[in-house]
Amino acid sequence: METTSTLETSIREEARRAVEAVAERQAEEIKEMDKIYAEEIDRYRERVEDETRSRIDWERSRIASRGVLEIRKLRLRSLDELTEDCVEKALKRAGADPRYRRFLLGTIEKAVNDSEGSEFEIRLRKEDFSHKEAIGEAVSETGKEVNFTVTEDESVAPGGVLVENKLNGWIFNGTLERASFRKSPEIRREVMEVLKRHGFSN
Repeated sequence: METTSTLETSIREEARRAVEAVAERQAEEIKEMDKIYAEEIDRYRERVEDETRSRIDWERSRIASRGVLEIRKLRLRSLDELTEDCVEKALKRAGADPRYRRFLLGTIEKAVNDSEGSEFEIRLRKEDFSHKEAIGEAVSETGKEVNFTVTEDESVAPGGVLVENKLNGWIFNGTLERASFRKSPEIRREVMEVLKRHGFSN
């Protein structure tokens, strides 16, 4: 009976040690897993932080670049508006300039001289009808035998002339608006130079 009791005690003790060994191994494994997880979490956090910083830097750079571009667009738009305003005011004053009459007559003479045919319609704004006699003299200067009529055309405002060749319907555009359009790059450069001299830039 005593032998049986001793054997039972021995078995229980062995079982206890086995359980403790298993528990100890599990504890070590859990500890090792915790360490691995902690390292993974640290690496993940660092990666997220790096990606976040990169994203923030990229967004900041993009916003800054877009801001510079928008500012430049605004300045260019302002420059274009200023140029258009200068041209518009200059065109309104052009009719009172002594050189305007020479421009008008010279344009008509060139249009008639460079065209075939002998019948023309000369379209003017109403304010330029006072030059009709001088227009006849300018046409005579071409040395060509031509007939012409002078008609009012509000589309010619703010000045200049449209000369239509009745032979082929060809229209010579000698309006101030057309002339200013051809000269717009040059006018824009001059406006920029004036702005630079006064401390502004585009």
